[in-house]
Amino acid sequence: MHRSSLRDAGFSPYRVRRELEAGRLISIGRDRVALPQLQPDIVRAARAGLRLTCVTEARRRGLWAFADPALHVAAPNGYSARGRLESDFEVHWSLGPSHVPRDRGVEPLPNVLYHVARCQPLDYAVATFDSALNGHAISVHELNRLAKRLGRRFASVVAATDGRADSGSESLFRVRMSAAGVQVEPQAVVDGHPVDGLIGKTLVVQIDGFGPHSDPARRARDLAQDRRLNLLGFTVFRFSSLSIEREWPTVERQILDAMAQGIHDQF
Repeated sequence: MHRSSLRDAGFSPYRVRRELEAGRLISIGRDRVALPQLQPDIVRAARAGLRLTCVTEARRRGLWAFADPALHVAAPNGYSARGRLESDFEVHWSLGPSHVPRDRGVEPLPNVLYHVARCQPLDYAVATFDSALNGHAISVHELNRLAKRLGRRFASVVAATDGRADSGSESLFRVRMSAAGVQVEPQAVVDGHPVDGLIGKTLVVQIDGFGPHSDPARRARDLAQDRRLNLLGFTVFRFSSLSIEREWPTVERQILDAMAQGIHDQF
């Protein structure tokens, strides 16, 4: 918070000095103070006069986003203190659609998504947008209105966004298969249960992450469902999220080979 905002709230400069001396506040530059438990990344950005944004802020908010070791930060209008930039800062110089009060150490969600759309490849950007939509952090209506205002790149990400995707890996799979000309229905209900993706009528794709699927009991239920679907005439391809992210050419080739044999349309 800016010291002038504290004064406006009734805290005298003497009171602020006492809180700083006692360690109940920390100083960020000459004009701002914060609680000592403020997250270190926000403090680092704030000391340079910047705000967290893009994938760094998306992940801090609990959204799926590319785990970039760089700290993505936004520069306010008229920023000139480049000498304070640390080597791992990825600075976004363009301004997002939402005004940001001077006290803030992080960008609001519309700005975060704006920077994600401009910074990340389409598949990763869509995965972040899917996560925001799935988690009810933003609505389809809001995204569509922002798309009309922010132009082609943002609009192309919104057009590919689908809030039904339940994980980042599902989003990556859907967008990458779409780029190959294959449509995937996310979270389709088959035999009374949702599956991660359905291609055509009968090719079911399940994607295992490192959370609930690592539990032995959950794993046993997943395999039992696979067998049940196979008996009903479906074919189940099960991939790990690591395969989707790091072994994509193999995943894509196996899906396309299956489709060439008509496995997706057996009914």
